[in-house]
Amino acid sequence: MLRILPFLAAATMLTCRVHAQGPPSKPKVTVSPVTAWEVQPTFLALGQVIPLRESRLGARTSGTVESVLVEEGDKVEQGQPLIRLETRVRQIRKQRALAELQLAEQQLQEFRNGSREEDVRAAKADWEEAKALRDDAVREVERLRELREESVVSDREFTAAEAAADRWTAQVELRRARYDQAVAGPRDEVIARAAAQVAVRQAELAEIEDELEKTQLFAPFAGVVTERLVEQGHFVSTGDAMISLVQWNPIDVEAAVPETAIDSVAADGMARVFFDALPDTVLQGALHRVIPRADSRARTFPVRIRLQNDDFRLLPGMSARVEIDLPAGGDSLGIPRDALIRTPSGVVVFVVREGKALRVEVEPGRSEGARVEVRGDLTESDVVVVRGNERLRPGQDVEILTPEPPSGAPQRPSSP
Repeated sequence: MLRILPFLAAATMLTCRVHAQGPPSKPKVTVSPVTAWEVQPTFLALGQVIPLRESRLGARTSGTVESVLVEEGDKVEQGQPLIRLETRVRQIRKQRALAELQLAEQQLQEFRNGSREEDVRAAKADWEEAKALRDDAVREVERLRELREESVVSDREFTAAEAAADRWTAQVELRRARYDQAVAGPRDEVIARAAAQVAVRQAELAEIEDELEKTQLFAPFAGVVTERLVEQGHFVSTGDAMISLVQWNPIDVEAAVPETAIDSVAADGMARVFFDALPDTVLQGALHRVIPRADSRARTFPVRIRLQNDDFRLLPGMSARVEIDLPAGGDSLGIPRDALIRTPSGVVVFVVREGKALRVEVEPGRSEGARVEVRGDLTESDVVVVRGNERLRPGQDVEILTPEPPSGAPQRPSSP
């Protein structure tokens, strides 16, 4: 009996102490309001980086490689020379063609200028000379005819005199025609023939100049040399591959979108691209093209997103994850991620209503930053507990500290 008395005394003192302290204090919690959040549906697809353009450049004419001006990995600008072929033989042909063209042009100009005055005077003098000699020959024939009647001149001499007169008569006609031609100048068909010769020489020269221009290989677009297939001294024929060139800026990411979602992908929509090789890099770009070419086995369609690649960090073949914006959905509710409590039966939050903590089951949706979309028995007038919710019991009175401002969904990065 004496041993029990000390225990009774201690219990009595503890009970008195509890009554003296009063009822237990309310848990202090921090809350954040439930806010409306416009939901932007997205679709996640796998893809890879592909070059905007890739070309294997071939020789435009045959010849021996004189110099290769680039190395593999070099960045080149559009129009930059890449390879030169030897031109010595073609330069010789060009000089010959130039001389023949000049000769043809001079002849054409001579015909167009017409006859010179001295040529006309010479032709007229020849004509006058022929007429005088013809007249002499005719008079000689008349004189010999009288002598032949007197049997002084033989028939043979007379016949020879007549032949001479006929010859000079013909010479008069010939030299008169030459004189008329000198006065009139070259005929139109002669000038036309000379002009045609000039055109032929010009075409031959243009052909040689075209061959000379083709002895240089130029970059058709700005890019990076990925392969060099010839060396100095190689002989190449027209069409032989010499350089591989890839355009890396801008660059495309091609993602495979299932046929069930392709109708919702807008041709001018936006997408965010994540790269496994660049974990800290997230780029945003516009959907450049939806290609109507299905993969018959996977039932997907390729979609391309165009990105700027000024620093050349994105390389063809890199794997990527593409988050594509779909047409906007309706408004939803958003709360801080810290308000969520995961239990064996699901996800719940504590809502403070009339000073009491009430447990509400919710279904989380998409999240951005520290905020998450939820569906459940919540309204925009509610506040959820974000600090001190770990040990709350449903229906428990709570003391609210200074409410936290709503942390809205983070701003999307602007288009590059």
